Amino acid sequence: GVSNDPLDVFRSKLDASDEYRYNALRLFVKYDTNGDGSIDESELKICLATEPLFQTGLPQDFSSKIVSVMSKGKGIGPEEFLSVVRGQRSTPDEAQRLLSDAREEQVFSAYEACRELTSEYAKTFFLATLAMEAPKAKATWAIYAWCRRVDEIVDGPDVDPDPAVQRAALEEWNSRLERMYKGEADNT
Repeated sequence: GVSNDPLDVFRSKLDASDEYRYNALRLFVKYDTNGDGSIDESELKICLATEPLFQTGLPQDFSSKIVSVMSKGKGIGPEEFLSVVRGQRSTPDEAQRLLSDAREEQVFSAYEACRELTSEYAKTFFLATLAMEAPKAKATWAIYAWCRRVDEIVDGPDVDPDPAVQRAALEEWNSRLERMYKGEADNT
């Protein structure tokens, strides 16, 4: 028979659709904030607490069930994550293919967000980028977005006027940048 359990319904949708499995792995990529290829307990708890997908219709103990599957002190990789949310094993090839697609989508979405920011706040500059080859235009949009984000730290509409607060925000930005240069991704 067909189960009415929300977790079973969720899992059957994952089984029936590459798109659902792909979207589940998009969450994996998004919440693997340190870029180590696994989601640890704290990353998973943030995902489960903030994603609308996990906010409606799932059993109260859904989060604790998933966390209980994790090895203490270790995270879960993309294959395990997909298997846990599906309730059945995923093949390594399937998980890697979907994870690769999810990572490509994350990069595409990031460039798209940079394009939108540039087109909204630097119209003439944006129009000039349209004359560039696509890879150069994307890189230019990303540079503009980066510069704008830094500028917003000290010059944005909601900035605390206290120079100490601004200095701390710039130091945090610089720390994130240094971590990225070291290969310690920060997807937040």
